[in-house]
Amino acid sequence: MSLLARHLDRARFEPVVVSLHSGGSMASVFDDSDIRVLSAAKEGRRDIVGFVSRLRRLLRQAQADVVYSFTDYPNVLNEVLRFLGGGYRTVWGLRASDNKPATQDFVWRTILTASRPLSWTADLLISNSDAGRAYYVDLGYPRGRIHVIPNGIDTQRFSPDPAMRERLRADWGVGNKLVFGFVGRLHPKKGVGTFLEAARATADKHPDSHFVIAGEDSDTYGSRMRAVAAPLIEERRLTWLGERRDVNAIMTALDVFTLTSTYGEGFPNVLGEAMAAELPVLATDVGDAAAVLGEASWLVKRDDAASVQARWDSVLAMPPAGRAELGSRNRRRIVEHYSLKRMVDQSSALISDLVLGDR
Repeated sequence: MSLLARHLDRARFEPVVVSLHSGGSMASVFDDSDIRVLSAAKEGRRDIVGFVSRLRRLLRQAQADVVYSFTDYPNVLNEVLRFLGGGYRTVWGLRASDNKPATQDFVWRTILTASRPLSWTADLLISNSDAGRAYYVDLGYPRGRIHVIPNGIDTQRFSPDPAMRERLRADWGVGNKLVFGFVGRLHPKKGVGTFLEAARATADKHPDSHFVIAGEDSDTYGSRMRAVAAPLIEERRLTWLGERRDVNAIMTALDVFTLTSTYGEGFPNVLGEAMAAELPVLATDVGDAAAVLGEASWLVKRDDAASVQARWDSVLAMPPAGRAELGSRNRRRIVEHYSLKRMVDQSSALISDLVLGDR
């Protein structure tokens, strides 16, 4: 969302970002841009009437022609507010796949139930993955209105940086060890336990290996994973970074990136970012990971630490030149197939057609 807003052609679009909550990790994302940022300042689940009223007022203030929402809850809100008098077109962003509705709480399932009929009234639905499109069609969304536009990767931001790599690795105290990294929200669907199991086996076999985990804790899951890790792997072999905004810097300091998600991924952005940073990568078969990778040999089964560890073994057996060539090949794939420009151009064309068709 932030990349699209930043790179829209200002001769054709005037982006305005409306957040549901105040503060949070997105609060300062647009500080250095010309983009207006408005907040509805939602205060907990009981703040409903006042929140909806504030959100309606903000959308009128923005004088929107199109409101592009992202993920299920904002998508439902978008359509409801349009029915309450919003004179604009609605675009829904579909960012997930296989979200396992049966495992979610009552509020989430209620939102999903409401989204099915409302999806038929939305003007346009954009999925960032083929897997996501199939998932939402199976849920009852209108097949003909869902367009697939893969995410675009900022290949200038995510690129090798030898000086940054040296600084971070010095901070971590890893020297010349081969560093395997996980970057993502610490949530059950991300498969952190699989990463830790593979790390234990690899640490036992390869004393020159080190492991780094970076991500925001989600409902104490991160704390539980730290407790799981304690008996598995020595503390000096595992670095927990917590939530970080400098993901591009972290990528430069890794030697291998691993996506261990078990469900819920659409287009796994972090996988494309790691590839753009010229890292060897492997990923579980979730969402569109196979399409992003382009090489089935680096795809592993979900919840299968042994498969992850076996692929890590193959990386450890490679000479540095072999790893470098693999990383270069990964970056070329992202530049050629998942550029930021392609995503912005395709999104702009669909949105323009939607508005200009009315006029």
